[in-house]
Amino acid sequence: MATDPKVLIVDDEPDVSTLLTTILAPLQLEMTSVQSGEEALELLGPGRFPVLMTDLNMPGIDGLELMEKALEIDPAIQVIIMTGDARKATLDTACEAVRSGAYHFFAKPFDNPRQIQVFVEKALGHHALIAENQSLRVELNTHYGLENMVGKSKVMEDLFGLVKRVSVRDSTLLITGESGVGKELVAQALHSLSPRAKQNLIKVNCHALAGSMLESELFGHTKGAFTGATAERAGLFASAHRGTILLDEIGDISAELQGKLLRVLETGEIRKVGSDEIKTVDVRILASTNRDLAQAVKDGDFREDLYYRLNVVEIKIPTLRARLEDIPALAAHFLERICKGKDKPRFEPGFIEMLMHYDWPGNVRQLRSALERAYLLSENNTLLRRHLPAEILTPERMRKAAPGELPENIAPEIPILPLSLEEGEKLQIEKALVSTGGHLSRAAELLGISRRTLYTKVRRYDIDPKSVAKIV
Repeated sequence: MATDPKVLIVDDEPDVSTLLTTILAPLQLEMTSVQSGEEALELLGPGRFPVLMTDLNMPGIDGLELMEKALEIDPAIQVIIMTGDARKATLDTACEAVRSGAYHFFAKPFDNPRQIQVFVEKALGHHALIAENQSLRVELNTHYGLENMVGKSKVMEDLFGLVKRVSVRDSTLLITGESGVGKELVAQALHSLSPRAKQNLIKVNCHALAGSMLESELFGHTKGAFTGATAERAGLFASAHRGTILLDEIGDISAELQGKLLRVLETGEIRKVGSDEIKTVDVRILASTNRDLAQAVKDGDFREDLYYRLNVVEIKIPTLRARLEDIPALAAHFLERICKGKDKPRFEPGFIEMLMHYDWPGNVRQLRSALERAYLLSENNTLLRRHLPAEILTPERMRKAAPGELPENIAPEIPILPLSLEEGEKLQIEKALVSTGGHLSRAAELLGISRRTLYTKVRRYDIDPKSVAKIV
């Protein structure tokens, strides 16, 4: 081993610690022994000891209490409980220990040293899987994204760099890109990284409101300014004072409102509908559109002076088909959100590859929708290709990747967490079968599940109870 994993042994009988050290010596572990739970707590810390082996019945802090405190300090630690009290070495006690968080339960004296070695190795392996999952989460959040945007492709790295540079300025920005690419996420990142982050970010869908209604929403109105104006309204620009306002689908606003918006950009002044009073606001304006505004200017549909005032810097978001290598990381990110903390399913072999050969006209929004559908229809905790939307499965909609377009090995980007959770369950079943000599009913009782459920899981994971029992 490049670095020897650490095991903390806690037993008030020094001879037991010495015996365990001898038994585990072939595993080349770094072992530390103490004689009380109090001493153990002084040594424990996040990531310091992957495995804790503790006696159950000790003066002061006993094994179960120590396990509870150890898991609070380091939730990833794997705890093995031991007892020499024949009255406590019962199936009920073992079940209680496992349900409380123990990885395994041993009775003393240790009649089978190899069994101890096997379960310490498995406990170390389980800890390594948890650490790997945590590392993946950090990697996804820090290296593959910005705020809630995810990607490690060159085009996304360039986008993240641009967002970081312009976020600290107060300039008006134009965010462009096809529908579904994530323009609102970019606006959120620009606001969150700006000096205005503690103030409001107001989002306005200009396409959803007619001209007069949009003007009233943006600038406010006085009571009685028009039919239905039963009370005075401050307006969204006033609500965004000292913050940021996002004008989504800016290309859809009327010619009249374009002129009034230009005045706000040039002077910072707004006037409520039905009022002659002018008010000054301090608002950073972000605009987004999926239209070609330059072409709209040529067609006479958009004011040229407003276009240049909005387009101080254009942030163009790439389509999903332009960054196929980001799909595995995006899939991991979306699956985390879709599952909402529940057990994460795995992907059927070929699932990610199928996603990476589709042209995604709906971009990232369509990808999330497809994953949510597959998740809702998943079977045996697995997302299946046949549960993807029909348009993705239609051969004529699939695209062939150009040579070198897809990464040669995408495996590291496929979410490891779902697979690890499944492996963890398999390890728990195997350890229960080893403890019970391959007896299904007793193993089911130890695991706290029905025999029928255990039988289903044994078949799913292709476990041979008799073969597993023979490893000791």
